[in-house]
Amino acid sequence: NVRFPLNTLHEDEFAVHQIISQCSKIAVSKKPLYFYLQREGSIMHTQFKTENLNAAEGMLDRCQFFFNKKEYTLAEKALSMAMYSIIKGYGILGENDKIKELYKQFRLMYRKLVFKNTSMKFKYKCGIFALNKQIFIKLKK
Repeated sequence: NVRFPLNTLHEDEFAVHQIISQCSKIAVSKKPLYFYLQREGSIMHTQFKTENLNAAEGMLDRCQFFFNKKEYTLAEKALSMAMYSIIKGYGILGENDKIKELYKQFRLMYRKLVFKNTSMKFKYKCGIFALNKQIFIKLKK
């Protein structure tokens, strides 16, 4: 029942957590069973553009998914990953409509999550970012 979004970069960010949540067992193996091919012209070898912000959007979606399941630690991790994707996009692209929308979604999700059983590190780190992204970036440097 999981659908990957069409015409979306980082489409796996929207689906992997849904697939894993349906598993009754997950095994770990040290045997190399997966080989990652990086080809010229792939997303790994192109300039960052607005479409790359789909990663942040996927992480925000993942955060909401885990929040709904009351998996607050996983929601916290997803929101932190979304934050760093937004920061990367902001650093490269500057302020644009997509960054503004993602930042707004981040702040809404942070407000919902901060009152749950989350770590103090998360509350401070994401709280500063939610208050003002420029101050967070300066403090991070």
